Amino acid sequence: MEMETRQYPLSCQAKNCGKATCPAECANKPALDEFKQWVEDHKAVKPQPIWEPTFFRATC
Repeated sequence: MEMETRQYPLSCQAKNCGKATCPAECANKPALDEFKQWVEDHKAVKPQPIWEPTFFRATC
């Protein structure tokens, strides 16, 4: 097994987004849903939540 690191989608980190939940009409929703599913499926964690709060790591 190897470690995989992914970053929370950049488009969802934009200052103009800032929504806790993504509305259905958002063009970035598929990428966010895929990322959240990956986090859940692989039980990904934030290895350095203070220094890298948007990065998640999992064993795949």
